[in-house]
Amino acid sequence: MVDSFYQVLPMHKIIVVFFILLSCEVAAEEKFSVIKLQKNLTLLRLYEGPIDGFWDPETKNAMCQFLSDTGRPCGAAINELDLKKLNEAASQKVIIYMHGTNNPRQQENCHWSYNAVPKSIKQVLGFVNFHIYYLCSSAADSQKLQENLPGDGVHYQFGHANGSYILQRVVELNNLIDSLHAANVRPENIFVAGHSAGGWSALIAADTFPEKFNGVIAFAPACCGPRHEVDLYPIWRQIVRPEQQKMMTNNPALKRLVFAYEDDEYNRSTDLEFLQSAFPETLQLVNQNCGKGHSTHLMDCNSAETQNIINKFLIIHQ
Repeated sequence: MVDSFYQVLPMHKIIVVFFILLSCEVAAEEKFSVIKLQKNLTLLRLYEGPIDGFWDPETKNAMCQFLSDTGRPCGAAINELDLKKLNEAASQKVIIYMHGTNNPRQQENCHWSYNAVPKSIKQVLGFVNFHIYYLCSSAADSQKLQENLPGDGVHYQFGHANGSYILQRVVELNNLIDSLHAANVRPENIFVAGHSAGGWSALIAADTFPEKFNGVIAFAPACCGPRHEVDLYPIWRQIVRPEQQKMMTNNPALKRLVFAYEDDEYNRSTDLEFLQSAFPETLQLVNQNCGKGHSTHLMDCNSAETQNIINKFLIIHQ
């Protein structure tokens, strides 16, 4: 089979190339520009060839790779839905990154090194036109509980509402996403990533307002202290944590990618199996063991694999 082309040369001598595969007609109402297709595939890092408008084997293979990544067959012709998916994948998107919390009763210092955006998220810059918004939280447990926090059970110890800082962070995220919507960023183009308390808050948000964004990427999601403190501070791991677990296991629609670390003092993959049980079809739980504990997201010994997993997650869930 030989692919055929026709070219239109306007006054400015910009060649706009369209193609029809000889086996069948393109399903779109109008023929589409191969140049635009190549630009989109380049943004997706699937095509490294010239932007020349020629439907050559390299371009065709890149398009087939995109279709394969999104679970679509690569047939003899590219149809309108294929093009729509490609355009959506290459449109501008936002990843909101949420840092961890060292002391729940104090506002976190966002400039500390362990609160930095991990390389696996930074490398997404330029990938499918993503922008990263760093959400610096001002949340902290306090003696006065805000009225607009999600959830029912709030417990007090030493005069503080334990765990309310997590719920405050969910409200902060909700307000930010609303502002992005007001700026015409569509829900399907918003992802939320976070480490530790940031990841934990993102998972609660996924259950609280899943219609407002597309998916969660959580690194070592945690709240409520290390595992060994279960008897030392029982209110955290025996009361607050189970209540917040319930707040993240009711809505299976949103996609979740969770990285757990075998030597994490907060939550290993076994401690997060409640998520896998709740969302067997929509949650991907990745277990790693780099010997770096809770900070593995910054010192990842499987960085290339982690990047590939994240990239594929972002491509698939368009």
